[in-house]
Amino acid sequence: ATAFRILPRAFLLAGIGPASAFAAGGQTPMEWAGPLSGAVGLILGAMGAAVGVGSLLRARRVRDGAEARIREADLLLGCHMSEMARHKKTQDLLAQAVEQSPSGILLAYADRSRAPLLNTQALRILGLSEPPPAGSLPDDRSWLVYTAGGRRLERGEMPLARALRQGQTIQNEELRLVLANGQERWILTNAAPVRDASGRMAAGIVVFHDITSSRQAERELARFKFFLEAGVEEVYLVRPDGVM
Repeated sequence: ATAFRILPRAFLLAGIGPASAFAAGGQTPMEWAGPLSGAVGLILGAMGAAVGVGSLLRARRVRDGAEARIREADLLLGCHMSEMARHKKTQDLLAQAVEQSPSGILLAYADRSRAPLLNTQALRILGLSEPPPAGSLPDDRSWLVYTAGGRRLERGEMPLARALRQGQTIQNEELRLVLANGQERWILTNAAPVRDASGRMAAGIVVFHDITSSRQAERELARFKFFLEAGVEEVYLVRPDGVM
């Protein structure tokens, strides 16, 4: 092939045409065409092989990239599912903690289409058999609420209303409940608003503890102290259940 490239160029420089060049070399054009076509075939074959190898390499790179993306997606999916499982366990544990709390817990949503949530202790203290339905609040009630000083609270003064509608936080407020059956209960109340990530009011939460027993004990102690200071020699205290 090198001789073929050099020889015609030399003859052309000498002013000899292609036909004369073939004649000068002692060969006819047909005799030159045979080796030339073989060389061209080898070149084309090598080029085809190179193209085939390049295509194969590109296809392998594409496949490797796709497999890597699939592995990455599987890894992300696995992490996401694991995180969801941990989140679900956390939610379940929190729900159980709320339900088993010795204090009453009440959560009322700003969206009245969602029913309020009350744990078992809250239902017991408020004398309810089931949570109020959607569209109502626990302060839509058949019981009365009084302050420690004896003043009856209006609906807008309830801890839940103050937290949910006014955004107030209430801490350690003693209230006296008079249930529909006439039974009295004293509760120590805490309430606060619950806001979402954007700061909008989402719900109001009230946590209250039944302190009726301790309140009665304080009242009996105060009465006993009064009798002692009054000079009464014998004092007998009888509970409503007949216990002296």
